[in-house]
This record gives sequence, C-alpha cells and structure tokens, in this order.
Amino acid sequence: MMHTIHCQNRLIACAALSLFAALGCFAGRSCAAAAPLLVLTDDASANPFGAYYSEILRGEGLLEFDVLDRAAWNSDGGALLPSDYRAVILPEMSLTAPEEQRLRSYVQAGGVLLGARPDSGPSDVFGIEWAGNRPERTLQYYGVDPQGSAGRGITPGALQYHGVAANYELRGASGLAYLYANATTPSANPAITTHRYGEGRAIAFTFDPAKSVVLTRQGNPNWQNTEGDGIPGYRPHDMFTRTDGRSYYDPARLAIPQADELQRLLANVLQEAVEAPLPRMWYLPGAHKAVMVNTGDGEDNYGSQLDGVLDDAASYGGKFSVYLGDFGVANTSVAQEAAWRAAGHEVGVHMFADGAEGAGAESYMDYAYDRVTGSLEAKYGHGARTARNHTIDWTGWVEMARIEAAHGTLLDTNYYHYLNGGTVDPLSANGYFTGSGLPQQLIDEDGALLGIYQAATQWPDEWFADRGFSAQQAVDAMEGMFEAAEQRGYYSAFVNNIHPVRYEGSDITSQWAHAIWQYCQDEGIPMWSAEMLLDFVQARSATQFNGVAYEGNSVAFDYVAGADRPDLTVMLPLTWGERRLLDITLDGQPVEWTSETIKGRQYALLTPSTSIARVVADYALPLATDFDGDNDVDADDLAVWQTAYAVDAAADANLDGQTDGADFLQWQRQFPKTPAAIPAQPIPEPRLMKMLVPLAMVVPLARSARRYARPAEAAPV
Repeated sequence: MMHTIHCQNRLIACAALSLFAALGCFAGRSCAAAAPLLVLTDDASANPFGAYYSEILRGEGLLEFDVLDRAAWNSDGGALLPSDYRAVILPEMSLTAPEEQRLRSYVQAGGVLLGARPDSGPSDVFGIEWAGNRPERTLQYYGVDPQGSAGRGITPGALQYHGVAANYELRGASGLAYLYANATTPSANPAITTHRYGEGRAIAFTFDPAKSVVLTRQGNPNWQNTEGDGIPGYRPHDMFTRTDGRSYYDPARLAIPQADELQRLLANVLQEAVEAPLPRMWYLPGAHKAVMVNTGDGEDNYGSQLDGVLDDAASYGGKFSVYLGDFGVANTSVAQEAAWRAAGHEVGVHMFADGAEGAGAESYMDYAYDRVTGSLEAKYGHGARTARNHTIDWTGWVEMARIEAAHGTLLDTNYYHYLNGGTVDPLSANGYFTGSGLPQQLIDEDGALLGIYQAATQWPDEWFADRGFSAQQAVDAMEGMFEAAEQRGYYSAFVNNIHPVRYEGSDITSQWAHAIWQYCQDEGIPMWSAEMLLDFVQARSATQFNGVAYEGNSVAFDYVAGADRPDLTVMLPLTWGERRLLDITLDGQPVEWTSETIKGRQYALLTPSTSIARVVADYALPLATDFDGDNDVDADDLAVWQTAYAVDAAADANLDGQTDGADFLQWQRQFPKTPAAIPAQPIPEPRLMKMLVPLAMVVPLARSARRYARPAEAAPV
C-alpha cells in the first residue's frame, strides 16, 4: 500500500492522521500503522530526487509505504514521529536541530532510520563521523561485504554508483559495504553502515541511492543535447558516453544491471533492519524471472507488409508491438489494424520530427508527435500507449518523455542499446547500459515523476546486424542474458526491435528472431507486446497492501490488486527472526505457496486467485523440532525423536528436559508446513514405541505430502 499522503488534495488530512497516530507498536506489540514504511521528502532540497524513493520501493514491490513532505512533517508543531512506522527513509537533506532530535527520539524508541549521506547533526544516531566528500567521477564503485548478510545474493566485486559520496569514519557503526578507490581496489571508507541506537537501528548510505539509480537509468543530465557517442543524431544514449572515450557505464560491467542491484541491496538492508516481515510483490508475471517484449519499428511499411513478422511471432505464442510512422498510419486500413489488435498485437507510433532533435527542438518534436498520434487516434480510435521514435530522436534530458506523456504514451522504449562500436567490443558489450532490466517511471530535473515508464531496448536488430554478429552470436548473447536473469537474479523484461523491413530482408534478423522465439517457447518465457508489459506494471504498481499489522506470530494485511488478473504474485519473507513461515491463509482459507531464494533472502511466493483478500501469514519456531540440525523439519527428525524417546533430551522440543509425546506432537504440527500435511495421529504411548512404523515407511509418506503441502524449494538465486 502506498497511501495518498503525497497527493496534494489529501496532503494535510493524511499528514495529520499519520503524525498523530498512536505510539508504541514496535516488536512484540500489535501495529495498526497506516503503513510500515515512511518516505520523507523535501521539495526544497538541493538534491531533487528524494521523491524517487517511492519509485524504488514500488520497483522492489514494497508497496506498504507513505510519503510525507517535509513541510507537512513540521506542520504539527514538533511532535515525535509516530512509532507505528517500522522504518523511515530519509533522503539527502540538511536537518534542523528540532528535526534531528525527532529522528533521534524515533530511533531510540525502536524505529529504523535509513538515511542518505546524513549530515553531521545526527552522527551519534548513525555511529559515524563525516570526514569530507569524495571527488565525483564519471566511473565510481562500491562493493558489498560478501561475508555479511546484506551482501548475500548481491553481485560481488565492484558495482557502480553515481553522485557525490562522503567519506565517513566508523564511530560505533559497522560497515555493510565499502566504497572503492577504483574498479578493483576497495577503500576503507564505508558505502553502507548500520548502527544500533537505543532500541532502534540507523542505516547510512554514504551516497544517495535514489540519485544514483536515477542517473544510472537516465544518464548524465550535464551531457544532454550534445553529441556523445560519435553516431549521428542526438538520442538518449548520448547522455551515457562521450566521443573522448568517457562513459557513464563501465563497458566491462554492462552484463550487471547496476541500478537494479542497488535497489535490491537497499531492499535487503531495509528488510533485515525492520526485523518484521514486509510483504512484497514479485517483479514479473506469475513466477517468471524474465519476459521478452517483441517490438518493431514500421518505418514506411504498412498493411500486409507487416503481416509476416506478426504472424510468425504469433506462431510461437508471442505478441508484438508494431510502431507505425505517418506513412504507415496513412496506408494501413482500419480493417487491417483491427485484425492485428484482435490477434493480441499492439499498434503504437514511430514519430519522426523531420530531422529536428536535441537542443531547441522541443516545440517541433511536440508538433510531430501530436501529428502522428492524432492521426492514429482519428483513424483507429485509440492512442499510442507505448512508442519508439524514428532514429531514436530525443530532446533534453527527459523532455521527449514529457512530450510522450502529454500525448497519452505511458511507456517509452527509446533508451536503445546501439553503442559506439569504436569504443566497445560489440560481442562482449551486451547487457544493461541503463543499469536496469525492468520498467520504472522517469523523473525530471525538478524531482517530478513523469507518469511514463522507461523500458530500455536491449536487443535492437541493428546492433546485431550492423556490428557483425552472426545469427548464432546474437542468439547466444540473448540466451546468456536470459540465463543470468534465471541464475543470478537479474530479473528482466527484455525489449527487442525487429524491424519488419529487416525481418523480410537479407540480414540475420529473421534467423535470430525465429531462434529466440523457439527458445522462449521451449523455456516457457512469456513473449509479450510492450502494451502487455505496461498493463502488468501498472497493475503491479497500483496494488495495495492495506492495514499491515503484526500481532504475536502473525502478519496480516488486506491485499487489493491493481487489476483483476491472474499473474500478480505476492512475496512474504520465509523467516521472521528465529521464526519460520508455517502457513498462509486468504480470507481464512489455507493456500499453497512455493519458496524461493531471491537475492539472498528466502521468500514464500503465492499468486492470489482473487483481486481482494485478507492475507494472514503465521510464523513459528520450526527449529524447535529440527532435531538433526539441517534447517528443516522432516522425517529424519522423527527418526531422532524415535531414538531419543524416553532415553534422553536429544529431541526435547518444548525444553522440559525429556523427549516424550509432547515433543512428537510439536513435530507433527510443524511437519512439513501445516497440520494437514500429515494425517493427525494420537501421541504414541511408551508401550507402543516398538510398534511405530519403521522410518523407511514414514519417508514415502513425507515425500508424498510435500508434493501438495510443503513449499517447493528452488535453487538459490
């Protein structure tokens, strides 16, 4: 749930409700907070990107947050922060002394504070001392401690960040990650710290994660409207590279989605510090770890000239987005376009501004975009919900995206992987030049979210054909990224561009398209249109977790889906301190779930069959009956109990100093997930011990029960 505290028409009322909420719901007590998480923002901050934390949380599926502007935070005359927020995210900002004290009191009372480049005022809370800012460079790195819990599942070695970082000395805090002196050498200066203060915890990022993610995804605003990559025409990629060889991404690390890794590290750190289960939404439809999005720029093709690629994609079970230019709209009949859409394909626009682009072109590009979208709507009765421009024309840092959004386009695919082959090795420089494989909203220089999603095009046919790839090399590059999404947790919606004119031509496009479609069909990977991806992302982002409450060993919340669809998947941490998830109910009915290790954290995943439900997750201490110490409760533990019964305390689950029938009852309740997983049995009497079913006969029963009752364990990611 992301409450409407940030909405102007409800700001004052919602702020008042949040700020005067009852105190006292930390660990061990019921919490009836508006939301477990609070994001503070400051419209007057020198760093305008604090509002992007809300988009990061949405991207990571942590939908249970409120957003509160600094003015509203101070409007209550200095009351304490309500302790029913489990964690407060503090963007980079200078604090007044009263604000510092409010945060200090909040943490001391048991809250979690996550701050970006905190100033010196609350240094005692964070347990660090500021020692000056580091010089900002084009390429900057940090790395997680691979031995620490925060680093589990995160790519080891140097990862990139952007923006200014500060050097801090540890004054009681512990380092979770460290800044690097260069791409290979860690420094002694922390990148992330954690510190226990009173009953709570304070976490510091020594650079601003929100600003870093924005710049990684959108490029260097100082390079806007200038030629950067030596390829004619101004396009988004020019904000990521310079003709003198400088780049905003490290070509050797393009295979790592740098922005996504930073977001997932932040989510991991936050979840660990909160020490209570935070519900999340899975990134992609169902339990998929990758999706392929088929798109094609129509250029001057029209009508039946486009049937071949659309029909071939459909023959593998795929859908397609075709982007028509002015000529394509004018010469494609209403019946032809309706037939494509009836088959599940999308028709959007391929704007060409007649050569206008870059600085000073906003007005004409707006006219050209209005021209083609207006023609589309007038002829076919709908607008262009997703789009890509001809020659990837762009203006400003995000001004072109603002133009698209103003005309109803909600997903942009112009961040286009067509790198300068003179400065990179094309065969190795495949991956994520924006640092991300998933759509998130674009944000402008003033910190306003634009309402349009950025979805980078990772696989353009020109990149493969023009840079000398063979069809097999192109397929190998794509399959390698699919495998990394599955095995390394680089979850992605991969957007291709299959120009119909190239597809019907003589280059390798048709060959690799058929091969990758076959691969996706064989592997069960969805092949969507861009509009289908947009629909999913909008539904996921609009989903709410209302009234998240912790009571005893349970977490409960109201799940309200953003749309009535069968592929929205909820995640719940598998552990809560020493407790382990036992069962989940929807509206009081037990549901099945699977378990998965997601970026070093274990989660239960379930896909609700209804769009509105009360979700209750019950946790317990299953390790009490893990008698053999292998971190699960199974038939092997029953064997230990059989051996220890009335002999010693080797299977003493209830800590009464002996192994008896009460311990068997506890094992029975915890094996393997719910009491229904194994038929209820009376506690054996001592005289019946020798008559117990031999272990060899118990094991098949346990395995059979797992198929329908115990969460399936997947390989770690």
